[in-house]
Amino acid sequence: MHEAREGARVGSERFIIGPAGWLGNVAVDDDARGRGLDTAISQTAVDCLRQAGVETVLLTATESGQPVYERLGFTDEGVSYGIWEQQQAPALAGDRPATVQPADADEIIRQDAEATGEDRRSYLAPFAGRSRVAAGRGHAGYRVALPWGGGPVIAANPASARSLIVDMIRTSPVSRLAFPEMNAHGAALAVSLGFRLAGRVRRMRLGPSVPGYRPGAIYNVFSLAVG
Repeated sequence: MHEAREGARVGSERFIIGPAGWLGNVAVDDDARGRGLDTAISQTAVDCLRQAGVETVLLTATESGQPVYERLGFTDEGVSYGIWEQQQAPALAGDRPATVQPADADEIIRQDAEATGEDRRSYLAPFAGRSRVAAGRGHAGYRVALPWGGGPVIAANPASARSLIVDMIRTSPVSRLAFPEMNAHGAALAVSLGFRLAGRVRRMRLGPSVPGYRPGAIYNVFSLAVG
């Protein structure tokens, strides 16, 4: 969705994922700020999501963006997503090659729903051929190798998470991770792989909470615009 007003360039993106929808990437040119454009464009995006049948609108907000969304009725869910940047190349000599295998699309959607509480099949399906799952008894998790690098990592336990993230680093180097801060295993894993916490954003919602959301199983988001 794009709108131009009095020379201002305003942009936003909206994503509809089942009964929950994400609002992200709202931007206003510096010289156009202070006119209420950020609130107007966000409200328009929310209205579009509501018209599409979305019950809960989710987003991640910076500290400066939170007041804008609070004015629109969003509430802080009490969850911060840490943004981790790689400071040094990880020493992977002690990690045996990750045991991963191509993923089945239905299995990816099932595992994703168990972690996020959302039906994101329409967003994941185009990347099904780039998905990998942790193999082996007791392991459960998946990752998607996005064409531009990185990608979501969902894992049921730290061993599966490490296997998948090491595989990601070895095959498609990534310089950043982002995941819920309450995932203590994720933080320890990030540190061990040479990442440091560089920032954080807050998860906010408009509407009822999403049942089944398990932040401890999320080791890297698809993006901060879509969770």
